Amino acid sequence: MDSRKAPSADAAPPVSSPVRDLLTVPAAETAPAAHVHEPAHAEWIRAVAAGLSAAGLATVLTDTTAGLDLTATASQPGRRGAEVIIDEDGYAELRWWTDQAATPAAASAALARVLAAALAATPIVPDGAP
Repeated sequence: MDSRKAPSADAAPPVSSPVRDLLTVPAAETAPAAHVHEPAHAEWIRAVAAGLSAAGLATVLTDTTAGLDLTATASQPGRRGAEVIIDEDGYAELRWWTDQAATPAAASAALARVLAAALAATPIVPDGAP
């Protein structure tokens, strides 16, 4: 025979506490909402991935809750790799190792060239736009 008692209809509700309230998440909020890809953005990032792959870069498309991300890695024998990460909204991050044996002037000039190339590929934003 089971010695456990069924909860009484007259039982007091669970005691609330600030810590318990912070740690309790309603079930509807526990699962992240599925990201809906905008077809044009998803098509664009897939085309960029194909172009980078054709140029010899290793590419990986990742479908996250925030959307599609593309990571493309360039490598050369004897050098550390460089990578670019692009999301389907068009935001990109370029990561590479600088040559710390280079003079500060040479390093600054190389970084300025990379940033100038990136800026040339950046859309013009109208005044007052975010």
